[in-house]
Amino acid sequence: MFDNLVITRSKARRRSMALVVHPDGRLEVRAPAWVPTRMINAFVRDRATWVSRQQQRLAAQPQLKHTYQTGDVFYLHGEPYGLVVEQGPRAVALTQARLYIRLPNPTPALVAKAVATFYKQRGQQHFAQRLPVLMAACSQRGTLTLKITHAGRRWGSCTASRRTIALASRLLCASPAVQDYVVYHELAHLTHMNHSPKFWALVAQYCPGYKAHEAALKHHNRLWHI
Repeated sequence: MFDNLVITRSKARRRSMALVVHPDGRLEVRAPAWVPTRMINAFVRDRATWVSRQQQRLAAQPQLKHTYQTGDVFYLHGEPYGLVVEQGPRAVALTQARLYIRLPNPTPALVAKAVATFYKQRGQQHFAQRLPVLMAACSQRGTLTLKITHAGRRWGSCTASRRTIALASRLLCASPAVQDYVVYHELAHLTHMNHSPKFWALVAQYCPGYKAHEAALKHHNRLWHI
């Protein structure tokens, strides 16, 4: 039915099946190891309409394909930056809407690594400064541990028991208001570790109009990436 279907079987404690439509349109079924293929096929067949809608929605989203060569476009705080790759002593610089990556041997793989490192380091610096400001704005007290990750699916996560907030380095691509929303979202999880009505009410208190930012994340998912 779907040519790009991938089946992932789990030997862990998974008890049910789940469908995941990836940003590139691939369809993945996550299923317990004991579930036979015929049941998986029936599971997908019953949800064919939903899958098609999700794939159509993804196809309509703006997207960028990176080659990690001069001419690529990356976003920073919602603004586009053209990538310029040069050979020479290792250096990274931002100048006049350009992201310069200079490496002794600027192969696409090494440029990709340099770009990822730049976003992670820049993200750590930026959000370490922004987090206390947003905590104060919503009367959150105490200390938090901030981690910047290369997560590809989640924009952020929170472990309330450890008072740790993790943010994806690609969140730096988003506009400042959307960045703040994701941080507020995770701060709300310190009080409600779920997505209950009480949780969303707290998010709305922290960030009125958050639904527009949530929509922006979905719409720009394939544009704001590194």
